[in-house]
Amino acid sequence: MRHKPIRRSLFGQIENSAKARGKPAAFTTIGIVFLFATLSFIQCSGPIRDIEAQVEGSEGTMKDSSFGDTERSKGNPKLGSSLSQLLEAYHKDGMTGARAFAERHTMTFDYSRVQVTIVTTEEAIDDVRKTVEAVGGEHQLHYKNLLQAMVPLDALESLVQRPDVLFVRGPRRAVTQ
Repeated sequence: MRHKPIRRSLFGQIENSAKARGKPAAFTTIGIVFLFATLSFIQCSGPIRDIEAQVEGSEGTMKDSSFGDTERSKGNPKLGSSLSQLLEAYHKDGMTGARAFAERHTMTFDYSRVQVTIVTTEEAIDDVRKTVEAVGGEHQLHYKNLLQAMVPLDALESLVQRPDVLFVRGPRRAVTQ
């Protein structure tokens, strides 16, 4: 019996194609589509669940991808765990403690301000931007309902008290593999 030739896939793996084995190519196509759909769901579901957990203010351990796994402190539920811990360091050890914490956790920190991402509604984005600037912060950029800014540590707690601010967290950082 003569064997069909083996072809390489796009990923460099050796595969015996369904067509070469005499089976309909539709099964191979369906399998590949299912694989990509599964991988896309796995890749996208993590950040979506994190954001939903942050907005709902759920308790427990959650991952803030910018700063590693941290356990949520007993601070404001609308404030990310890393920022809560930064404020705890600030209240305990002053600006020196806050600066040391920010450096250990690779947070963007200059003088007395920390870089944050504010989750709000699209309708409230301009009001939140004006509030950030009024408390001595600097609006850096925004997209839809996300606003990135440098916010003074003193103003962080009052900012999360606003009803139009859904959540305040550290910005997401790109991670190389």
